[in-house]
Amino acid sequence: MKTKTIIRAALLVAVLTSSAQADTQIDVTGATAFRATLLQAVYNAYASVTGAITNGNFATFNLAYDFTGNNSARFLSSNRITFKGAYPGISGTTVIRCSFNGSVEGLKAIATTNEPANFLTILAISNTGTYQGGATAPTENVRPKFSFSDVLQQNTPITNSLFPADPKVGVVTFVPLANNGTPTNFSNLTQQQLKALVGSGIQPLSLFTGDTNDPRNVYMVGRNDGSGTRTDYLLESAYGAPNSIQQFVPLFGTNGTNTSSGTNGYGGTNAGRITALTLVPANGQGAGTVSNLAYISATNKIQLDTNSPNYRYVYTGNLITGTGIPSGAKVTALDTNTGLITIDKSTTNSAAAGRVTINGAIPYNTGSINYASTIWGTTAVGNGGYSSGSGLATLFTYRSTNVSIWDGASTSVQATNQNIILVTWLSTSDARATTATNQLARVLSWNGIGIMPIATSGSFKSSGFSTSDYNKITTGAYSGWSYQNLYYQGSLDNDMRTFDNTLRGTGTGSLNAALGTTANGIPLSDMNCSRPLDGGPISGTLY
Repeated sequence: MKTKTIIRAALLVAVLTSSAQADTQIDVTGATAFRATLLQAVYNAYASVTGAITNGNFATFNLAYDFTGNNSARFLSSNRITFKGAYPGISGTTVIRCSFNGSVEGLKAIATTNEPANFLTILAISNTGTYQGGATAPTENVRPKFSFSDVLQQNTPITNSLFPADPKVGVVTFVPLANNGTPTNFSNLTQQQLKALVGSGIQPLSLFTGDTNDPRNVYMVGRNDGSGTRTDYLLESAYGAPNSIQQFVPLFGTNGTNTSSGTNGYGGTNAGRITALTLVPANGQGAGTVSNLAYISATNKIQLDTNSPNYRYVYTGNLITGTGIPSGAKVTALDTNTGLITIDKSTTNSAAAGRVTINGAIPYNTGSINYASTIWGTTAVGNGGYSSGSGLATLFTYRSTNVSIWDGASTSVQATNQNIILVTWLSTSDARATTATNQLARVLSWNGIGIMPIATSGSFKSSGFSTSDYNKITTGAYSGWSYQNLYYQGSLDNDMRTFDNTLRGTGTGSLNAALGTTANGIPLSDMNCSRPLDGGPISGTLY
């Protein structure tokens, strides 16, 4: 009888487990600059089978994503999204999971087994035929099959074999951008000026305007080295992708840049204003000595008191001291939600409870350890940057007229009351939101040729560009673009091949079709020029 009970229980577990699984699962990671196009293409493919999600007419496929807000505009900006339903050409239930972490990070994730990407599981989906925003759990780390990249593999440190031989699926466009408050005489950025700016992090405004009566300085703010956008601007400027650079990021929290009592973040009570800027700390986040945190230890695990406002100011590599903690112990992991940290040595008294001191490098916090640059093995001060273009875009809608400057390494402020200008390099998809009504970031021309991202509706071919600007890109007159590439690792089974062929094709679920509604780039078929290398010379098509 006991044996039959066990068998019945096992069968029940199998049935329940299978109901939460899919017949086919496909995981995609990589470039944030092309995510709207991919997500729209995948949505279109599902909708072609079951109908689109509209008010009062729900489709039978499902999706959940991490951005808040239940509408199509929000899911197209999400970093993690999971679809579930019937996909054309694939039998049964197909789950497609996307997690965007940057071009180079994405290539690393598919090329190796020890650098997985983090995906929302299908358990994050609860309702059929609705947009489910704000989904953050459950997640799992897995090695993806596909990755998008703004740059060719040869311009990254990833050497494992990836496919196909010709990965191009579109063109992604970029613009140099200056923040709100930039004077009108700063309207153009040249290759040599950008090269100088990324090399030092700071240049006088007069270098860009010729006006010696304006004493302001220009500061570089950009992406970390997991980003294809960064690789692109380092190649466009002829600086070199592997080389260390100098970039700044705003501070977080009590020093007044990323918590707000107003509507726009950056600036504490000065909402919409940047008040403190630092060279990116070597570990990305910074954070200084955090003391008097209550803990209960168990071997090499320490539970911090989450009621302490400082427990989040802990990062991997911090030295930690306290009762029962061996000399030289360092933090190896922190769960910022629970306050549970892991150290690299076993505590001498597993039942101990007391106080710990965690020693950082500097007494301030940028808010994200993901700002560190780790791909090329160079974690020097200043070499990091933003991990996503969307957060960087928001920053550039803010003014910077009274800013304190830190150097990312020491405990002393380097300058105060600085009226400064910020410059970055951003995909036109991200830049579009910064130049809308009342946002007031300034798009700069690149080497004397300018384009302006505009609203999709009414634009030429729904590209987000005027006819004139579209032609500047497709003829090669404007060079701020790179090919968007779709790579995969290993071989593809029949279902994966169907997915791959659908994206690369011209039908409803293709990237080519999605580009016509997302204003996220240019179809390859419209390009009347080509370049053999990222940042390389452009050759036009002879008529």
